Amino acid sequence: FREDDQVPAVVLTDITVDDIRLVVGGESPLNAPIHLAGEIVLKSDQNDISLTFAALDFGRPERNLYKYRLEDYDEQWREPGLSRTATYTNLAPGEYVFRVQGSNRDGVWNETGAALAITILPPWWRTGIAYIIYVLLLAAAGVVLYRQIIQRERMNAALAVEKAEARHLHELDRLKSRFLANISHEFRTPLTLIKAPLQRLLENPAGGDRKLFGTMARNATRLAQLIDQLLDISRLEAGRLPMKLQQGDYLGFLRALVSSFDSYVETRGIKLVTSIPEGAGEAWYDPDILEKIVGNLLSNAFKFTPSGGEVEVTVTEHSDIEMMRIPQPGRRPGDENLAEAHELTITVANSGSYIPHREQKRIFNRYHQFASAGGSGIGLALVKELIEWMGGRIHVESDPDSGTRFSVTAPVFLQAPFEDAADEMEDLETSGESGMPADDVPADGEQPPLVLVVEDHPDLMTYLRSELPPEFRVVEAARGDDGFERAIEEIPDLVLSDVMMPGIDGFELCRRLKDDDRTSHIPVILLTARTEAESRRRGLLTGADDYLAKPFDTKELKIRIGNLIVQRRKLAEQFARQVITLAPDAMPVSSADERFLLRAREVIEANLEDADFKIGAFCHEIAMSRAQLHRKLKAVTGQSATEFIRTYRLQRAAQLLEGGYGNVTEVAYAVGFRNLSYFSRNVREQYGVQPSEYP
Repeated sequence: FREDDQVPAVVLTDITVDDIRLVVGGESPLNAPIHLAGEIVLKSDQNDISLTFAALDFGRPERNLYKYRLEDYDEQWREPGLSRTATYTNLAPGEYVFRVQGSNRDGVWNETGAALAITILPPWWRTGIAYIIYVLLLAAAGVVLYRQIIQRERMNAALAVEKAEARHLHELDRLKSRFLANISHEFRTPLTLIKAPLQRLLENPAGGDRKLFGTMARNATRLAQLIDQLLDISRLEAGRLPMKLQQGDYLGFLRALVSSFDSYVETRGIKLVTSIPEGAGEAWYDPDILEKIVGNLLSNAFKFTPSGGEVEVTVTEHSDIEMMRIPQPGRRPGDENLAEAHELTITVANSGSYIPHREQKRIFNRYHQFASAGGSGIGLALVKELIEWMGGRIHVESDPDSGTRFSVTAPVFLQAPFEDAADEMEDLETSGESGMPADDVPADGEQPPLVLVVEDHPDLMTYLRSELPPEFRVVEAARGDDGFERAIEEIPDLVLSDVMMPGIDGFELCRRLKDDDRTSHIPVILLTARTEAESRRRGLLTGADDYLAKPFDTKELKIRIGNLIVQRRKLAEQFARQVITLAPDAMPVSSADERFLLRAREVIEANLEDADFKIGAFCHEIAMSRAQLHRKLKAVTGQSATEFIRTYRLQRAAQLLEGGYGNVTEVAYAVGFRNLSYFSRNVREQYGVQPSEYP
């Protein structure tokens, strides 16, 4: 205290942190250095502080006043009056300055006062190092998340690409199979135009060059074989080629097959050497597949052997017997039938040809050709696929000096295969050769039956139009939809339709014809190049009455047409002879015809007493033209519309007479007859007795 200015000095006397009292001017128990008018550094959990201060005026100390402020915490000075203690709790980490001022008893303030810098350290998780760690962890998490997202997107992209590739491959397979079927159709149509007239010329040469005709026939047969090879490859890819095993002498079959090339060998001057075991080789084998394998190998051998060269065929039987699978379509691997079998090795070697080593692995690829070879490029591919499908093997060796040697090893089965319903379905075929020939088809009055031909190929249409008469009359349509309209207009006795056409195809045309009451009775024959069983089943399921593959024999086609028309007419005659009430259980017809007849019965029944109910009213009620109604009833019942109405009236009259409905006059009027003599004459013709004597 200085007398001159009467301003007391202010000092901090005590500091208490979290109930721990610090010694002023010395080291605290918390290892926090404390200095008057200096600074103190505290930990984050040492944030409850009490500070005690005093003014150095000892005259009247009880009248000394104080005020203090904690900068960055208090907005203004606090004036506790005589109190000498300042308390702060739960201070946030940071830097503060505590300032305190005092006055003497006369109210004179010491403006300088005392000051203490207080620093409260943040917790470890709020330090700079912690924030750096946080940033690093966040960055690491971001990197991991980014990589996961990238990996997931890559997986999704790979999966999408895989699905797209699978769809693409499936589409390619579908298009390829469709292409094969379509090109086969294109091949078979001109083949029909070659083979059918050729067959006719061979039977009636009329001075023609038979040698030339024979050459044409062989080429037509070769074209058919090429088409069959394409279709076989398509079936193999689709898994629909069955193995049709037959029991027989496979060694004798091979000897006959090889000897069939003798005439060709002689014309080429080629030496054919065979080494096939003597005797019979009884087993179960597929002659068709064996012929395709050996025939292709022999054809290639003769093709590439120069005149004066040699072809050698060797057959070797292996004695080892093992259980081998019988491949069948529709079965999963491991589900095939198993049977005892031994292997057969067939070697075909020829001189004068050489296949480079780099080409030996590629000659079995489909459609592959190397520079010195011709052909279609499918023969060896078919051989390889057939052999591998059977569970066998194929091997090729070629040398510039000795030539080329093909060896195939295939199984022959020593026991009968198991029966399989799927195989029977694959062998499903229809033949119409058991009925009457077309020449004996009964005429409709004096006119031959009417056949509607639906065919988009103009040459084939011209050929059919020239070949079907005089046994049949022909009307034409070039498209399926036109064919349907023409069928409704003409009501033909039979529809002969191609399957593949612009607009609606033959399957859809057949379905529409069978679903329509006006045409449901008409037999339908489908012509197609698709000979696989699935197409046959589809055609038959649409209601087709017969299914004929191109190229077809014209005589066979006429027989099939005649058979179907005769069968339909016999059915109509049987129906007409029955004394019926047109009840559904008495009608030996299809459901569509049944619906038509039931409708006809209802129309007549509703107008039974109306003597003026004639053909015009009947056509109006049943929504058909006179020609349509006449031909429909004629095809289904064998009767004209007038005969059908009269027969129904007479049958109803017989029921009424038998049931005692009334006298003859009442019955005649009840069934629509106004002329009693006419009624009596019709009853006598129908039942052989007078109405008064019935029953």
